[in-house]
Amino acid sequence: MRVRTTDLYNIKTLSRPVPTAAGVVFNENWIDQEHNDYRSRLFFQNRATGERVSLGHDQQHDTAAALGPDGSTLAFLSHDQAGHQQVFTQAFTGGAATQRTWFADGVTGFHWQPDGEGWFVQVTVQHPQQPTDWLHATRVTRLHYQDNGPWLLDERRRFLLYKQGWAQANHELLYQDDTEYTVAAVSPQGQLAIDHNVATDAPQRPADVVSLLTPGESTPVRVETGMEYGSFGSVAFSHDGQKLLLAGNPNEDTGWLSNTLFVVDCRSGAVRRLFDDEDVEIGAALAADTQQNLSGRVAAWTGDDQISYVASRRGCVELHTTDLDGHSRVVVGGRQHVTDFAFTDDGQGVYYTQSTITTPSQLYFKEVESADSTLLYDPNTTWSQEHTTVAPDDFSFERNGRTLQGWYYRPVDVVKGTAHPAVLYIHGGPHAAYGETFYHELQVLANAGYGVITLNPRGGATYGNAFAHDVLADYGNNDYEDLMQAVDEAEHLDTDIDDTHVYATGGSYGGFMSNWIETHTARFRAVATCRSISNWVSMFGTSDIGWDFLPINLDDQWESGLENADRWWQFSPLKYVDQAQSPILILHGEEDRRCPIEQGEQFYNALKLKGVETEFVRFPKSNHELSRSGLPNLRIERMEAIMEWFQRHA
Repeated sequence: MRVRTTDLYNIKTLSRPVPTAAGVVFNENWIDQEHNDYRSRLFFQNRATGERVSLGHDQQHDTAAALGPDGSTLAFLSHDQAGHQQVFTQAFTGGAATQRTWFADGVTGFHWQPDGEGWFVQVTVQHPQQPTDWLHATRVTRLHYQDNGPWLLDERRRFLLYKQGWAQANHELLYQDDTEYTVAAVSPQGQLAIDHNVATDAPQRPADVVSLLTPGESTPVRVETGMEYGSFGSVAFSHDGQKLLLAGNPNEDTGWLSNTLFVVDCRSGAVRRLFDDEDVEIGAALAADTQQNLSGRVAAWTGDDQISYVASRRGCVELHTTDLDGHSRVVVGGRQHVTDFAFTDDGQGVYYTQSTITTPSQLYFKEVESADSTLLYDPNTTWSQEHTTVAPDDFSFERNGRTLQGWYYRPVDVVKGTAHPAVLYIHGGPHAAYGETFYHELQVLANAGYGVITLNPRGGATYGNAFAHDVLADYGNNDYEDLMQAVDEAEHLDTDIDDTHVYATGGSYGGFMSNWIETHTARFRAVATCRSISNWVSMFGTSDIGWDFLPINLDDQWESGLENADRWWQFSPLKYVDQAQSPILILHGEEDRRCPIEQGEQFYNALKLKGVETEFVRFPKSNHELSRSGLPNLRIERMEAIMEWFQRHA
């Protein structure tokens, strides 16, 4: 059976493993077609017997489980009767769940108190709407006043931190602020690590900093890293509470684009970088459209002097361990994408979820010293047996001092010797990557009879900082030539590609590059550009990130402004619209603030006035994440609109 757009409703993913003495608690996630939304439920699986027990409050909105200090009680998030997120508890072996928080606005996150007597709970209080039909103005005072999601950030919101006991009435306000923060970690002594964004003396260089809130004190104290403009986030306290692990970037050089790890000595305040190799890329950088509800964990302590971390390397996401001197080894490697993980208390075993190019999601257990992993659960066994998934050919080539890596998905059920179309699919970022992970839309295209060409052009992730830096101040030059050669390489791999029927598509940076292709070559039969950029000058002032993204990416410097508008215009596809020839479909979310819809509107109007065959598809209630976490029916409409456009120009 072919993989189709509607298989989005049939594929399940796994995430957020939580080890227990007898096994593991984890999330199973899926898309509910009837309600057109995303759902999640909890399971406990006994590792010895393989028995699985369903957990949770409503088995629809249960997530973010955390095991309490007693080793038997889970706390997790679920919906109350009003649909607000609250903390619930339950024994990990089953039984009824009990609601523990009752905040009118719900909670945004929680951590167990070290003594097990309750939780540290975060609450966001929205500014109350007045019961009137009159509209009122919004007053903005901050540079960062919009976001890709809620759009305007209401400066009247309050962010509260409570200490909540087991009883409903037993809660105490510990801290509040009018700027957003996250309680990221709690030490065994009850010290809280709080992440927040602060202004600096350079408006275009805000800093993400970490502060420590000590029990009995009312004000957090900032961790002084000595890196004024650094971007840091707390990961976890060591088991003895004496060290705090951070992930981040010191932002001392525009060429250092990936995160790495730092260790804070909580007694002396000393901070040191764990790795000397700047090419160690912490975190998962792979582009994918199936994974949901991941924890976002990038590292963890597996002992007081031992750390595990997620590393992105050459299109793969692996799990490594290191000591405090930076001596690392691979725990889970190979051609896969480790999507989530958690180590056992003794650090000798790890539960992890993973994806491969042909497998959406599986749960494994591995002893750290063993060479083999044990598959515990695959929620898509029947789906995989019934559907044809394509394992692509990987290829590489040398161009202008770099080795470029790509993957070519051959079309399904095309007889050898029969000419067929192909699609160049360009990833976003640009500091992202294709690789060894399941990508539903690519499988759909291959199953629809297209050869699918993917490449990680210079500027992408998983190949080190110099490779990522190559795109800065060079958009549309070497990256464009990399992509054109990738099409040549695919046509050498598969001589049945009809070079008169090659198409191009991509989103975000991939949308920019689709627009650049539209205005710089007639090689492609048709183009579909998604959430794209056409005019960097207007994006500078309308995007939620334009004011700091453009200086780094187009000027390769920390701070710049409209004095460089002439330069930015040279990088803008709109400047070259007179050269456009290929029929082009423009797809954009109405609520996209990352690449605002005015980018698509400008390009559409200019192309129409030049007589280029152009259509515009606008998606309501959709932001920059439409193709990954947007309304499911609109995700399907988007894929089908792209394929219909290509078929129309067959």
